[in-house]
Amino acid sequence: MKKALAVILAFFILAAVSAIAYTSARPQETSHQSVKADEPAGLRAGPQSPRERTAVYTLLAWVWLCVGVLLWIVHLMVREADRVFRMRFHTSLDKKSPRPRTP
Repeated sequence: MKKALAVILAFFILAAVSAIAYTSARPQETSHQSVKADEPAGLRAGPQSPRERTAVYTLLAWVWLCVGVLLWIVHLMVREADRVFRMRFHTSLDKKSPRPRTP
């Protein structure tokens, strides 16, 4: 149940970020007078078209989604390590009892 809820939540967050990026990426009117004379014509500061802006925001959303999934996996691994530690699974090997020999 928690996994399904996390997947649905991640999907809605990704959809919301994509929708915000799509609606906020409006074409800007550029006038030739606003370009400085000393700047090269091919040098741009950032994404100019709506498609480029949407692609940037979608990429950032996917990156953060991947970071979140990786953190979730690390969290599960830490929980498993804590569970094994609480079971004292490895302490039986630390005793002075003879270990079985392997042939």
